[in-house]
Amino acid sequence: MAVMTWVAELPAPPPPAADVPPAPLLGFPRLTPPPPPPPFAPSPEPP
Repeated sequence: MAVMTWVAELPAPPPPAADVPPAPLLGFPRLTPPPPPPPFAPSPEPP
């Protein structure tokens, strides 16, 4: 019941998360998509 109290304070973040508990893996990439690979950044390979 305590969770509902703090959840009510939050507008949207909590509802969706609780609505889709088994969707953290699918939602993760959507919320935080992996940054595209660098075009030309040969760090390990010095010029």
